This record gives sequence, structure tokens and C-alpha cells, in this order.
Amino acid sequence: ITTIQNRGYILRESRDGVDRELDQIDLKGQNIKINSDRSIVISRGQCNIVEEVHSAALIDQIKYVPLETHEKCLLKDIQKIKYQDSTLFIYDGRAIYAFSNEGRFIAQIGERGRSGNEYNTISAFFLNRYRKSIILIDGYTRKALEYDYSGNFKSKTPIDPIYNYMADIEMADSTSLLCNFFITNPSLEDNTAFQYGLADAVGYQVKNLFLQSNLSMNTGLLTFSNHPITRCSHNLSFIQSVSNKIYQIEGEQITEMYSIEMIDPLPDERFLQQNNHKNYFELLQTLFDSGYSSGVTNLFETPQYLLVTFGKTKDSPSIQDYTLIWDKQKKRGTYYYRYFDDNLLTLSTCLNLNSPSTCYSENTFITAISPLTFGTNMHVILEKSNDTTVRRIAQTIKEDDNPVISFFTLKKEIVDNTD
Repeated sequence: ITTIQNRGYILRESRDGVDRELDQIDLKGQNIKINSDRSIVISRGQCNIVEEVHSAALIDQIKYVPLETHEKCLLKDIQKIKYQDSTLFIYDGRAIYAFSNEGRFIAQIGERGRSGNEYNTISAFFLNRYRKSIILIDGYTRKALEYDYSGNFKSKTPIDPIYNYMADIEMADSTSLLCNFFITNPSLEDNTAFQYGLADAVGYQVKNLFLQSNLSMNTGLLTFSNHPITRCSHNLSFIQSVSNKIYQIEGEQITEMYSIEMIDPLPDERFLQQNNHKNYFELLQTLFDSGYSSGVTNLFETPQYLLVTFGKTKDSPSIQDYTLIWDKQKKRGTYYYRYFDDNLLTLSTCLNLNSPSTCYSENTFITAISPLTFGTNMHVILEKSNDTTVRRIAQTIKEDDNPVISFFTLKKEIVDNTD
């Protein structure tokens, strides 16, 4: 429970009916204006709809790399992948492991423990490409731990308590960080909350909050998106929960870049207020049953394309989230409801963009494939898959092996190929 006082937050905790003050967070609040003068409307008339698309129509080149399976790096459920300088950083909810782009295990990044240089939990992590470092955010013990890409410890920095509510974090530039917070985070007196903040890249102090949340439910540390922030070249774009807007940050300037005329309607403010008492999963079900979308759920951007997923409704023919691929040069797009992988012979969300184990970096998409996918489809893969590497993996992979990583690039004429 939080209140505003003297332009800062006072964070309180309630346990067994007893309130105690934890800390005061010195923040400036919402003092960043959002410029919407250049916003581009992506209209329904500029987009066609494809019920089902095959991977061959979208993917230019693809490579499958089994990760080395070793007692020091047995992965569980992958929750985040980041990629930089030919190195994969994979977080499985317990620890972060570094692998080469050929699948060789490099090191575990940091150790769980109680010493000053160990973490209790990993709230989030990001790569500092300027310092060639990986930074682990431990919001519980309020410290940021910095390591090099081989796992060697470099530094420790104390951080604000608000980092305990961190959902995602990326470097905006060499001096600042863009922070995305969970739905439940320190709120103002009127029960509103902010979804984003700007922080100092050196001391990690959160300086500004912006994009006020349209939700204030007490749902725990949950989010509508696995990928709320995306990097294209030196620019960061990001999304807001239950919204059709896409924003971009440059320095401390926030610009609304796109507004999407969605296939399914968004709930209005009155509907959200009426259902704010519900928990996260109840709200999702209510949106689904009422014919409302949860808006933009994941975002990726390449030099040519904007790739956006949307929350489905009861009337949507999609399997999970459906996807819009927007060609930024041609100003045309295509919605895809279902995606058939010609190599793995599976149906899913287009390009698996809603999966936490998908990422985009250095002009390449990366996603993890569970050994179970190969085992379950082994006979079909051996009979029908055209990819010799996939057939070989299906024959040799074991159930308790580490996942397989696929690296793929997109074709340059996707919209024309799938009309």
C-alpha cells in the first residue's frame, strides 16, 4: 500500500494486520509529456486478414541449435532470453545461464545466496552493450549486480524499493534505463499507478514515472505482456496494458508513434473501473467473454516491420494471441490468426511472438523449442518435415535435455507473399 507525500512515495507493507513503513522512494512523478502529433494510424483498410499462414511464407533463413546439456546448466521453464555479441543469456526462473550461439555452455551468471555479491531473487535483468555487462536486478534485497558476459563479478549498486515491481528493463541510451512495472506497483492516492519509469544507468535511481496505468487491481506481480519493450537499432518502442498505442522514447522525449484500429474492440474506461475489483485472471476471462480484446500484448520491431500481437476474444478464430505484421515502408499489413510451422509441424501464435522464450536482437529472431515438442511430434517430423536438422534432432533429443534454440530472419516481401 503506498501514498504520495512530498513528491515521493512511501511504501508500506501489511502483514498479519500490522502496517509498517518500509521506505520512502524519492520520485518526481509524471513530468514527461507524451507527444502525439506524429502518431500514425494503422487502419483496418490498410491490412488484410490471413486465417492461417505457413512458416515458409514468412521465414527467410532458419538455424536450429541444441543447447549443451550439462549438470551445471539444466534449464527449467525459460522466462526470458536476451542476445548480444553472439551470446545467449537465458533466465529460467532460478538462474541466468550464458551460451554461445552454437549452443556451448559458457557460465552461470551470478549465484543465489545471502552474501553481498549474491542475489535472493532476479526481478529483471538487462544487457549494458556499452559496458559489455549483464546486470541482475534483485528487487527483494534492493541491489543491482553487474557481471561481464562470462559471468565474472564487476560491481554491486543499491537500488530503490520500486525495483521489486519490475517487469522488464532495457537501456534507452548510454545514460538512462527504460523500466516497465507490473500492474500492481506503488500507486498514487487515487489508486492509479504508472507503468513506466526512466532511471539513471549508473546509479539506477528511478527519476521519472509516466504512462499512468488504466488498471489498479490488486493482482500480484502480473503483466499482460511478455515483451512490452522492443529495440530497433538505437530506438526503444513500447506498449501499454489494454491499449492500442505504440510509443517510442528518445532521450527523455516520449512520442506516440502508432495507433492501431484493431479487429476486436477495446474495453472503455467505465468497463475497466467496473471490473477493477477482479484479479488478473478473472479480468482476462471477463474481457474474453464480453468480446473485448486486452489490446496490444507483445511488440517487436525490425528495420522493415512492426510485429504486434493482440489478446483474442471468444469470437476470434486464433489459437492464442493473433498477430499483425506491418510493413513500415509500404504502409500495409496483414493479420494472422494461426501459424503452421512447416518444419516442426505445429500450430501456434505467429512466429511464437507471445512466448517468453522469444527475443529479437541483431536483426535475428530467437526462440526456444522444448524437447517435448520434438518427442511428441517425432513420427510426424520424421515422415513429413523437410528440414534435415529437425529430423536429426527429433531422433536424438531426450526428454530431459536442454531446449533447442532456433535463429531465424524474415523475408523482405512478407505482405506480398501472404496476400
